[in-house]
Amino acid sequence: MRITIRAGKLPPVLNLREIEEAKEVALRQAASKYKKMVLDYIDEGKAFKNRTETLRNSIMTAGNKVFTRVKYAPFVEFGTRPHVIKPRRKKALRFVIDGKEVFAMKVNHPGSKPYPFFYAEMEKRAKEVGKEFLKAFIKELKGG
Repeated sequence: MRITIRAGKLPPVLNLREIEEAKEVALRQAASKYKKMVLDYIDEGKAFKNRTETLRNSIMTAGNKVFTRVKYAPFVEFGTRPHVIKPRRKKALRFVIDGKEVFAMKVNHPGSKPYPFFYAEMEKRAKEVGKEFLKAFIKELKGG
């Protein structure tokens, strides 16, 4: 009794370096897809009111990471509890209310509600980014 196993038209065996390179390319493409989804979400008006474009324009990719370096991004994403604001460098706070300049030694801020944009719609985004990764990975393994 004998069994013969034959391989049809299989691609040549890939080495580990080629697999790692394909993975890195696919991860970069998946990160770009996630960034685009975040920007689209903001542009569609589903997140915060985009007044200055600073936060929106700060969202970037580096390799397989999507991030922002804007320090106030977590406060927009998750909101804030009520808190007291005191001056740090001057003797008083200065701001404008109804066109009038106002000075205060402290302000009791009521907190702010969250405006999720970065982690919003995670289930949907995860599926789409996963599909993008697989599509790019397979394409790279086939030779780009």
